[in-house]
Amino acid sequence: MKIRAFFRLIPGCGMVAAVLLLSSFSRLGAVPGDEHWDVQFGAPGVTNVIYAVAVNNGLVYAAGLYPSGFRTSTPLNVWDGKQWSVPAMFYGPIVNGISAMQVNDLAFVGNTLYAAGSFTNVNGVTANGLAKWDGTNWSGIGFSGVAYALAVDGNNLYVGGCYTNAGGVTTTNIGYWDGSAWHALGDGLGVASIVISVRAIAVKNGAVYAGGGFYNSGSQPVTNLAVWNGSAWSAVGGGVNSGLLALTFNGGDLYVGGYFNQAGTTSASGIARWDGTNWSALGSGLSGGSAAACSIAVLNGTVCVAGAFTNAGGIRTTNFATWNGSSWSAAAGNLNGVGYRAVSSGTNLYIGGSFTVAGDVWSVFIASWDGIRWSALGTPGRLNGVQSSVTALASDGTNLYAGGNFGCAGSTNASYIARFDGRSWQPLGAGLNNPVTTLAVRSNLVYAGGTFTGTTDGHPLHYIGCWDGTNWNSMGDAGGLVYALAAGSNGIYAAGTFYTGTEYGSPFFNRWDGTNWQNAINFIPAGNTLFDMPLSDSVGYDAIAIQGTNVYLGGNIQYFFQFDPNVGFDPGTNCSNVMRFDGNDYGWIMGTGLNGIPVALTALGTNVFAAGSFTTAGGVAANEIARWDGNNWSNVGGSVVGSGTVLALTTMGNILYAGGTFTNIGGVTASHIAKWDGTNWSALGSGISGTVSALAAFGPDVYAGGTVRRAGDKFAYNVGHWNGQINFDIPQLVNPAWLTNKQFSVRLMGIGGLTNIIQATTNFSSWTPVMTNTAGVYDFIDPDSAANPRRFYRALLGP
Repeated sequence: MKIRAFFRLIPGCGMVAAVLLLSSFSRLGAVPGDEHWDVQFGAPGVTNVIYAVAVNNGLVYAAGLYPSGFRTSTPLNVWDGKQWSVPAMFYGPIVNGISAMQVNDLAFVGNTLYAAGSFTNVNGVTANGLAKWDGTNWSGIGFSGVAYALAVDGNNLYVGGCYTNAGGVTTTNIGYWDGSAWHALGDGLGVASIVISVRAIAVKNGAVYAGGGFYNSGSQPVTNLAVWNGSAWSAVGGGVNSGLLALTFNGGDLYVGGYFNQAGTTSASGIARWDGTNWSALGSGLSGGSAAACSIAVLNGTVCVAGAFTNAGGIRTTNFATWNGSSWSAAAGNLNGVGYRAVSSGTNLYIGGSFTVAGDVWSVFIASWDGIRWSALGTPGRLNGVQSSVTALASDGTNLYAGGNFGCAGSTNASYIARFDGRSWQPLGAGLNNPVTTLAVRSNLVYAGGTFTGTTDGHPLHYIGCWDGTNWNSMGDAGGLVYALAAGSNGIYAAGTFYTGTEYGSPFFNRWDGTNWQNAINFIPAGNTLFDMPLSDSVGYDAIAIQGTNVYLGGNIQYFFQFDPNVGFDPGTNCSNVMRFDGNDYGWIMGTGLNGIPVALTALGTNVFAAGSFTTAGGVAANEIARWDGNNWSNVGGSVVGSGTVLALTTMGNILYAGGTFTNIGGVTASHIAKWDGTNWSALGSGISGTVSALAAFGPDVYAGGTVRRAGDKFAYNVGHWNGQINFDIPQLVNPAWLTNKQFSVRLMGIGGLTNIIQATTNFSSWTPVMTNTAGVYDFIDPDSAANPRRFYRALLGP
C-alpha cells in the first residue's frame, strides 16, 4: 500500500485539514527516476491536431494527426469531463517518405463508433480507412480506400471519400453501410482519383447531400455538390465553383462551406445558403487566409463556422465566427490556428483544429464554446504548462520566473513572461510586447531582456526592463538587444548586440549600477592587449556567469590577446569566444578559449562551465560542454557523444545540470537533460521529449524550459519539473469540500489503469475502503460522511 494523503473532516466549520505523506511507487511503463518528474505541467487539450470530433453518452471523442514528424500513428482521445484517455491508436505507413496518415471523421451509429481516415490498422487490427469500435473490440468492415466524411441516418452510415470498392460492392467515392452490408448510391460521384473525392455529407428527410471535389455522377454533370433522392443523383442549384468541405442543415436550409466564391450564379465567398430553391450569400462571406469554411455546425439556432479566414462579413475574426441569420459576429474571440471541425452537442459546441488558443483561453487543438465563452478541456491541477516556447528561467528562491514566446501560462493570460508560485502562474503586470530571451533576479527585482520595446499597455522599454513586484520600470538602453543577464554584487550585467530595428551593430557588455549603464569591458595593461569587436554582429555576446568577484562573458569574441611587451606579441595568447573580468571589470584571457561560440556559462565552486557550439576548449577535445578550473580547460566526463547540443546549464549544491538536444553525454544515455556530480553523468529518468533551452534550480527543484512535450513519463508542455525528493507517482486527494447536504466530497488524482483506493477511518486503527476505481481522476462523495463527521480519508494504490 502506498499512501499519498489523508484528509480530516472538521465538523461545524466546513473545513478540511490535510496531512501529506510521501512514499515510493513507479508508474507502469516508466523507467526508474520518472517518479520524480511532476505531473502538473500538462496542457489543456490534446497532443494531436484535431480533424474529427464526436459526442456520445457525455463523452467527447477527438482524433486527427500529429502536427509534425513522420506521422505513422495518431491517438483517439476521449474526454469524460475530468480527464483525457487514449483507448486506441491508429497506424499507417509512410509512402515515398511522406505520410498523410490521419483520422478525418468520427460518427456514432447507436453506441458503435466509426472512424474514417487514411490509416491501415487500429490497435493492431487491420482496418483500411474505416474502422468500428463496439466499446470492446475494433474491427474493419470491408472498406478499402481513404474515408473523409461520415453521416448517420438511422442505422445507416454514409461514407464519403476516395474509394471504388466497399465490401465487394462497386462504389465511386460514396456508399453506405447498413450494419451488415454495403450499398452503392447509383454511379457515385466523380471518378477514382485522390484529388476527386467526397468531403462532406448531410442527410435530410431521406435525401443525401454530398459535397467535395467532383464534376459528375456517371454521365450526369454535377459540380462539387449533389443530392441523392434514393434512386439518382442530381445537381443542387448548379453547385459551387470550387472545393466544398462542409454541409449542415439549420432547419430546412442547407449551409455549405469550402474554398468557393460562387454558388450557382450567386457570388458567395467561402460559405452560402441553399433554401431548396435559391442560393444566397451570408453578407460578404469569408475573406483573408484561405477564405475557407472547413466545418459548419448549429448551436441554439446560430450557425457557427470554423475554418481558415481572418474576416467574416467585414468583421475582424480569425478562424471562427457565428451567423445569426442576418449578421456575423466574432463570438468573443478567435482561434489562433485553423478550425477544422465543429460539432454541436446540447448546449456546447466542440471545435477541433490546429489552434492553441481559443478566445483568450489556452486550449490545445480542441475547445468548447457555449455561445458566450470558450472553455478548455483539461484536468485542473494538471494544467500548469506554458502555451509556447520557454527561453529563459530564473528564481528568487521561492518563485519561478519564465520568459519566452508565449501568451498564456497555465490558465493565466501572461504576455511573454510569468511567475509560478508552486501552485499556479501569475502575470507580471500587463506583460511585454515581444519575446523574452533572458532573466535575472536580484533583491526581489526581476530583470528581463529580449526583443520587446515596451509593455502591452504601452509603457516604453528598450529591450530590457525591471519588474518591482507591482510595475515595470525602464532601465534606459543597455546597448541594444539583450541576450544575457546576470546579477552581481555590484549591479546587473547585460550583454547582447546593438540593433537599430533593421540593422545590427557591435556587441556590448555593460553593467547597471542602479542608476546608469557603464561599460564593463576594460583591459590592463592597456598597451599589452589586442581585442577584436565585430562591427556588425547578430550573434553578439550571449552568455554571462558570476563567480565571486569574477564575471565571465561568452559570445562572438574573434580574438583577445594579452602579451608581455618585453617578449613581444605572441599569437599563442589568443583567447576566443570567452573571457574573464575581475572585480574591477578588467578583462583577462582564459587560455586559448573555445573554438565555437558558447550559449551558456555557469559557475560551480572554483570551476566555470561553458556550453555551446564548440568542439575544443583550450585545444582539448570538449564537445558542447567544457570546464575551466582557473588555469586550464578540460572536457566534462567525456562531453556530448554524437551530434546533440547543450543549450542550458544550472547548478544545485555540487551538482551541474545540462539541457539541450543531446541523447548521450559522457557515454551515458540521457534524453536532453542530465546531471554531473563531479565524477559521473547520470540521466533524470527518461528525460525530456523536446528541446531544453533554459534551466533553473532552487531548493530541491530543477525546472527545464524549452519546446517540451513530455518530462519523464508525464505530459509537460514547455516546462518540466524534477524533484529528486518527491515521488509524484502516487495518488493525491485534492479539492476537499463540504456539500450543502452535509456530505464530504474530494477529487482523487490517481493513476489511470491501476487500482486507486480511498479509505476512511475515525480512529486510525482500522481503515475502511469507501471507493475503489481505475479511472485515474474521480470525484468522490462520501454518502456516510453526514453520519460520521469525524472521519479521516487517505488515498493509496491497491494490489
